[in-house]
Amino acid sequence: MVFSSHIFLFYFLPLALAVYFALSRASQRARNLSLAILGYLFYGWANPWFVFLMFWTTFLDWLASLVIARNTWAVWRPAPTGAGPLPPGPRGSRQRAALMISLVSNLAMLGFFKYFHFGVDSYNALVSAAGWDAATWHPVLRILLPLGISFYTFQSLSYIIDVYRGDATAMSNFVDFSCFVSMFPHLVAGPILQFSFLSKQLTARSLTADKFARGVALFSLGLGKKVLLANPCGRVADTVFGAPHANAMDA
Repeated sequence: MVFSSHIFLFYFLPLALAVYFALSRASQRARNLSLAILGYLFYGWANPWFVFLMFWTTFLDWLASLVIARNTWAVWRPAPTGAGPLPPGPRGSRQRAALMISLVSNLAMLGFFKYFHFGVDSYNALVSAAGWDAATWHPVLRILLPLGISFYTFQSLSYIIDVYRGDATAMSNFVDFSCFVSMFPHLVAGPILQFSFLSKQLTARSLTADKFARGVALFSLGLGKKVLLANPCGRVADTVFGAPHANAMDA
C-alpha cells in the first residue's frame, strides 16, 4: 500500500484514525494493540504471507530481550519489580547467546531474501565461465523480497542492542513491542528508528488537538512533495534509465 494511493488516503488512514481516536479513553495497551493490528493489516495488503516473517522477527527479538534483561531462559516468569535498564558491566553467557541468536537469525533471514537470487546468478555465471554448464542451478521457485524487510529487521535489532547495552528497558509485554515494530507510518519506507527514540511514547502518550493539527500539516507537506515533486521526477528518471543509450546530457 502506497501512502499517496487512494486506498490509503480515503480508506485505510481514516479507518486507522477512527479506530485510534475511538480508543482515546481506553488503556494505553489497547491503543497499542489497535496500532499493531493496523500495522499488520497495512503490511499484509501486498502479500499476506509476509506478515508471518515480521511476526517471527518480532516474537524472536522480544523473547531474546527478556532473556538478556533477566539473564535466564525462564522468560515467562514475572519480571522483577522496578526492573530497569541493565547496569554497565560484563554480560553473562545466556545474555550473549540470546543476542547472537537474534543477530544471526535476523541477518540470515534478511540476507536470504535479499541476496538468494543474486547468489544463484553469480554462481551460474561463474560455472558457465568455467565451462561447467551442467553444474548451473535454476531454482523452480522465485523468492520474493518482502516489502520493507530491511526497515523492520534493523529497527527490531536496534531494540535488542539497546537492551543489551543497557540503553533501554526490555518490554515485558509483547503487544507494546509489536506496536513499535509494526508502526505503519515508517514500516515500508523508513526511517529506521532507534527504540530509545520511541520507548517512552509506547507506554505513555497524550492526544491533543495541537498534536493532531501538527500531524496533519506534516502529512500534507510530505504528500505534496511526493505527488508534486517526487512522482514527476521519478517519471523523468525512469525514462532516462529505460533508454537504450542515454547520453551525458540526458543523464
